[in-house]
Amino acid sequence: MRRVTRHPLRESGQAGEAGIGHPLGDDRLQMSPPLPVASPGTTHRGTALFVAVMSVRSAALTSTRASTTDATASGIGLAFLVGAAISLGAVVAAFFVRTPATAGDAVAL
Repeated sequence: MRRVTRHPLRESGQAGEAGIGHPLGDDRLQMSPPLPVASPGTTHRGTALFVAVMSVRSAALTSTRASTTDATASGIGLAFLVGAAISLGAVVAAFFVRTPATAGDAVAL
C-alpha cells in the first residue's frame, strides 16, 4: 500500500489543475539523496576572487574615463578569464593524481 502525503501547494491550489502532474507533487523527488556541495570556505574564496578581480579591473578603467558599463563589462570578462585559467590548471593537475595503493596490490621490486 502506498503512503499518500499531502503537499502544501496541492492544498492551496497553487500547483495547477488539482496538483496533478506538478513536479513538486511527485513523491519520488522526496526520496532522492542530497547532492554533494563544495565546502563553504572554498566557495567563498572563489567568489571573493571573482569580485576582487572584477572590482580592480573596473576601478582601473573607470579612472581612465571609461563609462561605468564598459568598465564593469571588462571587469566581469577578466574575472571569468581568470576563473577559466584556474579551472584549466585544475584539469591539468587532475591528470597527475594517482589512486592510492590497496593492500591487494603487489609491489614489484
